[in-house]
Amino acid sequence: MDKSVMPWPFSDHVHWYHTTMRSVSKTTDMLYAYNKVMPGFTTRLTIDEVELLKQQKGIVSVQEEQVYQLHTTRSPEFLGLERNDLILPESTSGVDVIVGVLDTGVWPKSKSLDDTGFGPIPSRWKGKCETGTDFNKSSCNRKLIGARSPDDGHGTHCASTAVGSAVTDASEGSDLSQSLHTHTL
Repeated sequence: MDKSVMPWPFSDHVHWYHTTMRSVSKTTDMLYAYNKVMPGFTTRLTIDEVELLKQQKGIVSVQEEQVYQLHTTRSPEFLGLERNDLILPESTSGVDVIVGVLDTGVWPKSKSLDDTGFGPIPSRWKGKCETGTDFNKSSCNRKLIGARSPDDGHGTHCASTAVGSAVTDASEGSDLSQSLHTHTL
C-alpha cells in the first residue's frame, strides 16, 4: 500500500486497509496488517477479488502467498560438513548442565526427553516439577526436571533442539547430556 495516498478521513492505516479490502470482498477478514517496513495487509481473496483489489487506489502490488517445502532435516550433510562421531562421546562439556527453556510447554512422552542413562538430578537444582494443564508432576524424570504444561508442543521442539536425546531417524546436533527445565509462559 502506498501510504502517501491514504485519504484524509482515515485516522490510521489499519482502518484504510480494512476499508480497501472490504471494497472488494464483504466476506473475508484481514489476517495481518503491516505498517513498518512494507505497509499493507494479508487476507484471503478469490482470483476475481484480487483483480478488483489491484485496481484500488493505493495498491502497489498484490502477491500470492508462497508455500515452501523443507529441503532437509540434516543441515550438516546438506552443507557438506563432515561428521566426526568420535569427539562428542568423549566430551563431558554438557554433563551436569541445566538448560532453561521458556516456551509454551513440553510433551513429556517425547522420545527426545527420555532419561535412560541419566544419573541423578543435579544437586544444585532448586526448582520443582509442577502439576499444570494436562500435566502431572510425575511426568518429570531425570532429564525433564521441571515443567508444568504440554500445551502445543513448540516447547518440546525447542527443548529437544537444545538438549534432546538421540531419536532414530531424527535430526541430530544437540548436546545429549544436559538436563532440562522448562517454564510455560
